[in-house]
Amino acid sequence: MTTGLKVKSFTGVTKIAPANIEARSTETALREAQYALDMTLHDLRSEFIQREGKLRQDYLDRVAQITAGE
Repeated sequence: MTTGLKVKSFTGVTKIAPANIEARSTETALREAQYALDMTLHDLRSEFIQREGKLRQDYLDRVAQITAGE
């Protein structure tokens, strides 16, 4: 026994599909832009933390030199 599937044609489908495809591609582009921004901000924060740590260590080293001389 075989069942034959009948495909109904929907009149609005051809009109809606291009708009949905365009909306999907716009959404994808926006998500990619947001991800790029997030990664750039993450890199910037990481660099800031590293540079701040180096400055603090330089300060502590200088304080140690000053207090060792007393």
